[in-house]
Amino acid sequence: MARNLTIRLDDQVLKSIQGVALVDSTSMSAVIKTALGEYIEQRKAEESFQEKVLAVQREVFGSLLPA
Repeated sequence: MARNLTIRLDDQVLKSIQGVALVDSTSMSAVIKTALGEYIEQRKAEESFQEKVLAVQREVFGSLLPA
């Protein structure tokens, strides 16, 4: 399910997104979705990020896990 999201961008970032969209003949939304998807996959591959995810899981759900 797609959802709308409002974000604030500085002028230079917005112009860059517009430029990439124009050159690639696509929408700004597609440029942003691609960039975010690539960023998320990059972060997921980082060991330090995985360690942080596990720490957050333990903190948030630790009380729900069996002792």
